[in-house]
Amino acid sequence: MIFDPDHAAKHVAEVLAVKIPNVDWRVHATPVVVAARLMATAHGLGGAVVAYDVQLRQSRTPRNTRHWADHARAPEWCRTNMKARGPVGKPSAFFQSSPWQQSASQGVHPVSGLNAVGVAQSIHQEICNRLLANNVDVSEVNPALTAFLHPANDTSDQVLDCLMDLKRNHMKVSDADMVRALGLRESKEGDLEGNDSSDTFYYVRSWALTVEDLRAIITQWADQEAEIDEAWLWLGHVLLAPKDSICYIRYVGMCDAPTTPYERFMVDMKQRENGLLNDFLTALQQVCPDSYASGKTYEFVRGRVPAFASDKIKDDRERIIIAFFGLDSLLNRQPGGKFASYVPDIGDCTLFQKLGTRFFQHFGMHAVPCSNGMKASLKSEWIPRIEEITMENPIETGVSLNMLTPKTLEMIAAQATPRLVNGHVILVVIGKDITREDFLGARTFLSGLSRAGHLTADFLARLEAYERDVQEWDATLLPKAPFPFVDLFPWLSTQAIEGALEQLALYLRTVRPLICVTQSQKVTSCAAANFYHPHGLPLTGGYLSAVGTPQLHHYADEGWLEDDAQTQPPAGFATIVIPHFDPGRDKYGAQAKQLRRVLDITWMITLYVGDKMIIAAASHANWDRDRLCRTVLEEVEQDPQYKELSATLEQAKENLKAYWELIRRRWVAADGEGTRVCSELTQERLREAAKERMERGLAAEGLPRSEERQAQVNYLWKLQIPDLLIPTYDETTWKEWALTRGQECFTLQRRCKQLHPLRNILRAFAPEGATDDSWMWDDQLRTMALQQKTSQMKAALPADHFSSDKQRERRRKFLAAGGLAAPPHRKKRGTFHADWEGREVKIGSGQFTIFWHDEERGEDITIPLRVASTCSNVCPTDKRFIHFVEGGISLRDESGTLLTISRGTETVLIQRALFYMLAKGDAMERLWQKERRQIAPEATTSAPEATTTAGPSTTTSLPKGRDAWRNTTQPHVKAAFQFPIQQGDALWLLQQWLDSDYPQGGTFNSADPDHLPSIASDSIQRRFRVVLDQHRDHPYYPLWSTWLNAFAKYGKNIFANIRFLREVPSEKKRRVLSQRNVYHRYVEMTIGPVRSL
Repeated sequence: MIFDPDHAAKHVAEVLAVKIPNVDWRVHATPVVVAARLMATAHGLGGAVVAYDVQLRQSRTPRNTRHWADHARAPEWCRTNMKARGPVGKPSAFFQSSPWQQSASQGVHPVSGLNAVGVAQSIHQEICNRLLANNVDVSEVNPALTAFLHPANDTSDQVLDCLMDLKRNHMKVSDADMVRALGLRESKEGDLEGNDSSDTFYYVRSWALTVEDLRAIITQWADQEAEIDEAWLWLGHVLLAPKDSICYIRYVGMCDAPTTPYERFMVDMKQRENGLLNDFLTALQQVCPDSYASGKTYEFVRGRVPAFASDKIKDDRERIIIAFFGLDSLLNRQPGGKFASYVPDIGDCTLFQKLGTRFFQHFGMHAVPCSNGMKASLKSEWIPRIEEITMENPIETGVSLNMLTPKTLEMIAAQATPRLVNGHVILVVIGKDITREDFLGARTFLSGLSRAGHLTADFLARLEAYERDVQEWDATLLPKAPFPFVDLFPWLSTQAIEGALEQLALYLRTVRPLICVTQSQKVTSCAAANFYHPHGLPLTGGYLSAVGTPQLHHYADEGWLEDDAQTQPPAGFATIVIPHFDPGRDKYGAQAKQLRRVLDITWMITLYVGDKMIIAAASHANWDRDRLCRTVLEEVEQDPQYKELSATLEQAKENLKAYWELIRRRWVAADGEGTRVCSELTQERLREAAKERMERGLAAEGLPRSEERQAQVNYLWKLQIPDLLIPTYDETTWKEWALTRGQECFTLQRRCKQLHPLRNILRAFAPEGATDDSWMWDDQLRTMALQQKTSQMKAALPADHFSSDKQRERRRKFLAAGGLAAPPHRKKRGTFHADWEGREVKIGSGQFTIFWHDEERGEDITIPLRVASTCSNVCPTDKRFIHFVEGGISLRDESGTLLTISRGTETVLIQRALFYMLAKGDAMERLWQKERRQIAPEATTSAPEATTTAGPSTTTSLPKGRDAWRNTTQPHVKAAFQFPIQQGDALWLLQQWLDSDYPQGGTFNSADPDHLPSIASDSIQRRFRVVLDQHRDHPYYPLWSTWLNAFAKYGKNIFANIRFLREVPSEKKRRVLSQRNVYHRYVEMTIGPVRSL
């Protein structure tokens, strides 16, 4: 008998068109062919069955999945039997001579003539075959582990036939026959009460429904445009069956006592909100509720595993059951097991071995324990800093619920302690956050007790075995010394990003690794920013493109950023960053082989680069870290074998991208409230992330092209913030743009690309031959495009749309609906008020305008202002009222509640100290002083023109003198300073405060007055402010005011200037517990008397 798949496919399509007329089968041509092949398989059509089974298995795998018998790790007895396998599409001699082929050609039932031993061997072989088709390790899957599926006492022909039917197509085997053949027991509520065992149970849940009901479910999914591949496979199994015949849909699971299989599955049904199981149960409940309610759970009694068995054995047992039934025909989407199991294709294995790496061997030859000094620094500086961060931020770090115990700290230090090769740390693995299992159990990451740690250890152990040309490995025996490990968040929360980056950078600067393996997008984004901030990766492009690509970065201290004379980072801090996916990424997903393959190849690249680095470090004792990193990276990029491996990785990433796109389409096509809620949560998460990035954007300091602006521009260029489009342009172009910007947020200035403001409108009407957007700046071409747009818009309107009658009608409707006789902005623009305290303002998109009539000068002045967009009027009933408070400008809503920013901690929306940054800052300052004199005359300083001994300076046009020192200013620059200090110098303001409050010396602190009110009277943030505010017209008032407002960032600059003016006999760092039970750090400084100059 010859089986023609094309003829069968046409026949299948005709049957489907009659059975299910609502589906366009032309779209599903491939599923039709698959169904035809499965139909052939189900009916045992000779040797072609095997060939088409091979084709099917390969067509369902995005890459060239080979048979497990071709695999380097296949058992010897199986490789021997499979050597004769012919090319795809032709049955091999092995299959032609098999009992299956002979019996089929003779018209005899395939099972006839096979005894129990033959059935057991057949089942075991097929299980290994299916596991390897899913890249699952079968090195320990011996016949003893699959024996629980074989017949025990009953070896009758009926039982043997049933076992073979279950292996081929369980969907047609009834629950009663399955229970008899496999020796199952139905699990019911309370059936194991009083059982005190701690065994692991395995179960199969089964639903019986008619073929007609199954077709209705598939039709419903098709109507909803839900792409569920398994549905077509199910249909192929029962395609030719009568519509009233019964078929069975099943799901395999496992649980640990005392939970019973029944209880476990009921929990799964309640908690699962997505996935194939959820999709099926939802549709089943709607289409045939009786079948939904009659589902039964059966336990594999002979398959129980005792508690003392290894996790590998327990996971393999579940994988064996799933492989026995066939993963594609079950509701399971994972091969099974709590822990990962992955074996690459022979092609990937060969490609890695061609590299000839000996990473583990070379590391063992050259690595020695790190120095006592490095160990002491880690224990005396890094670990205590982690403790301080958690004590200062107990809520953000999660230690308020789960304390960071001494045992956990010892574990963190132990797994982070490296070994040295010729004085260098070769590699450090940086994870995102510590797993809950490792944190609570104080276990190292590579111990393998967490799922992510086990996956990483298993991959590395296998690659170590490949380097030795050995086909067996054990993750528990992995040499862990080459992989010192540290987390960005060594606590159970990912909120305290500032402290997390601080401790990570401190560790890196202590050990100075040559290679950093970054295991997540967040960690890689921090590395791309040279560990200064968490936004080093751009928002566009996706993380997938960066994975596996070595990049050169550094982790130098921040001191050089503010030193204008230093254009390059300090030497000795270079590192090669190799981005990886988080190994725990797919814990709850389908555990796609495409993702595992990308993880595997990325580690191959990492070991290859690491091996090159070990050889270079061991061979060149006189090379510094920067030279080692540059030389190794250049050598790697020029290696043809690396290029081949890199190309393989790119193809693997494309396959993964296609898989993710399929999952995304399934999610989008899914109907229900969960999709909407998830979409809203995603949008909210993205909004918060964007808000965080915007809050980190720095306001432009100083006037365009001023010295202060120049210093800030140099600082930002060194930070390389993608949101500022810095990586897009060369240094000269970007700095020229930044130097000329007004006093607005840099992060809002995304027009560095010189995009035309009407680009989105004009691009649809580009002239013929245009290759870019440069034509938009041509007045004639732009006018022609706008005319075309105007014609297009008019064409969509009725012919009489602009007639007088239509315009009058629209105006009457507008006024009848409550509209104003004049547009709101025109009406407000004509109304100027002398007093604005408590007056209502309208805020749109965070912007509003004050129309102030200055009575003293007789002028009408418009003052545009900007606040956070969250303060805008949203609903018609929303009202906003302006108030002039001591610190600046505040707003209240219609209920009298003060509006806040910075997550509810700040009620002053526009600080008085930043009025100078406004377009009309002088007018805003005069208005504020006028309103404050009316509110609190006794607490308001005199007008700038007033002349009093304690009032503001009378100098209104004081020339700008010499700038203040920065923390990074070199000593020889300070030594060249010529005394005395002039009134226009920045140091003059600081000198006024010191001479006024501490003429004979004294002690003050840097404590935040709001957090530590008990010692606020001696705080520099309060005492210096009092004197500084008396000299608002001084040219350097904005500089000192900015430094005080952001004291945590710029306080070190103020201290540098104090040390220049006074002797500092004592300077101590303090830590105190505030009233809110939070630790705060500050500096306590003692200065000497005025120097005699």
